[in-house]
Amino acid sequence: MARDQVRTRPFGPYEDYLSFVRGWRVGVAPLASTGFNNARSDTKFATYAACGIAPVLEAHPVHAAHADAALLFGSADEFTHHLERLRADQALLQQVRLRAHSWACRERSAEKLREQRVAFYESLATARKGRSAQPGSNNISLVSFVGASPVEQLRRSHAAWGNRLDFLRALLSHQPYDYIALRTVITEIEAAPDEGGELESLYQRLCLVAPEAVPPTRRPLDLREFMPDERA
Repeated sequence: MARDQVRTRPFGPYEDYLSFVRGWRVGVAPLASTGFNNARSDTKFATYAACGIAPVLEAHPVHAAHADAALLFGSADEFTHHLERLRADQALLQQVRLRAHSWACRERSAEKLREQRVAFYESLATARKGRSAQPGSNNISLVSFVGASPVEQLRRSHAAWGNRLDFLRALLSHQPYDYIALRTVITEIEAAPDEGGELESLYQRLCLVAPEAVPPTRRPLDLREFMPDERA
């Protein structure tokens, strides 16, 4: 491949990566069948689909479910064939892009992910209740504990909270390193005229969960030596 056909970018924030990807028309996801790759997920396809670009994926069990929304290849010749088809047929390119994007809107929307997360937490509570029913266990005390746990009570009363920020603060008092709650509370506090002193504590916790998401000016002095390299 000629050098003038290659364009690269240095590692950087995830938002910059997404901006870079959105400029593509086709996204390639090679995934050879190895022990490491067999434990991976379809995140690369999901990213391409959400960005509205045509995914060309290597045939692998991880990608098998997306055969209707992407082009799959099993050899170098098949890979080249798909790229040539997409280059020559703009209608096909648009069709593949729209199919993939429709999948992302349907399967990776904020509402869909919320439902999956709630279902996961509910399955944990159900599993604990099931284990408590085993012979010789203290059924009543364990079931009562699960049903009365502070996080479970918060989840069930979510719709009754009139202020989302208050709800998330209450959640953080029980789950102090919940990433979504941390980021949401930080964003809403920073948008207020008077930030107050809460941000320092929140950013300190975020340093331990997602250090790359913490601006250099918000990094606590005692943690900076452990943080990723600062960017200007």
